[in-house]
Amino acid sequence: MSKSDVQVILLHTFQKKGVFGDIIKVKRGYAKNFLIPNKYALYANETNKSKFDLLKQEALENSNKLKEQALKIVEKIKDVNICIVRNSAQDNKIFGTISTKNIADEFKKIGVDIDRNQILISDTIKYLGTYKIKLVLHPDVVFEKEIIVSNGIIGNNAISIEDEEESNQGVDSNELEYEDDEFDN
Repeated sequence: MSKSDVQVILLHTFQKKGVFGDIIKVKRGYAKNFLIPNKYALYANETNKSKFDLLKQEALENSNKLKEQALKIVEKIKDVNICIVRNSAQDNKIFGTISTKNIADEFKKIGVDIDRNQILISDTIKYLGTYKIKLVLHPDVVFEKEIIVSNGIIGNNAISIEDEEESNQGVDSNELEYEDDEFDN
């Protein structure tokens, strides 16, 4: 360990550094200016190690509660169909893209509060169709869910993708008959 390195106890998980509770070596400036002030880590001295044991116990209890809540959310949403309705062109390309915020808003409509940062989309959603997303509700609870991007709904049920092709064929405006007199000139 060089003079510019210090040991810290991580209070958060960092993808490339370590997980909660790891004692790692970092540059003194990184610890002093970022990790310690933001409460992402503690200096790894004897006082903080004993203090961390108490924090770890509390964190484990809190993590177990959060895991239980995450499992309840999975139970609530596993059989629910999520359908996002967007206007589309004839080639089934939607106007705009579907973001994690749009998906989180759809979950809110059914009474489930999922943060947009807990939603992972593998590719940009730009077309009508069915897509798989991952919900990372807890480090131990990752749930894969299908969502449907559609250009219309019938009642409370989403139109299936096969039905959409028929509905996209359109109707000739000359074939429409109006029964209202207001359209007569």
